[in-house]
Amino acid sequence: MTPESALRAAAASIAIKDSDNQRYQKFVPKIKKRDGRVIALEFGRIANAIYKAMVAAQEGSEEEAIMVAHKVASDLVRTARKHKDFVPTVEGIQDEVERQLILSDYVNTSKAYILYRAQRAEKRAESIVEVPEHVKKLVAESK
Repeated sequence: MTPESALRAAAASIAIKDSDNQRYQKFVPKIKKRDGRVIALEFGRIANAIYKAMVAAQEGSEEEAIMVAHKVASDLVRTARKHKDFVPTVEGIQDEVERQLILSDYVNTSKAYILYRAQRAEKRAESIVEVPEHVKKLVAESK
């Protein structure tokens, strides 16, 4: 990714209709974040992530990003209808984005998306702070 495409990707953002967001929230109201928090599903965030990857890969348009996002959300709805207490995870949604990009023949975009996810996973792993042993002992003693 060139610095120019990275800047365009960072600035990329598309407007999503409230009706689209509400439609999917009826079936999949919540998602689980990596830290365990459960928050409302935001269809626009899925579409924006796809659009940013398309901009970075110089492949696709806003409309195409929204179409792929609808495919992702539709798959979540299908799963939610089969499993009553289904709460998708961020990772699961990202896996489905990758799958739908590949199925929709956005090869360069899927590659950019996969590489970006790998980079973010590395940064998250680096930022994990190990709790010192003496602090663990103090916590155990305080119980």
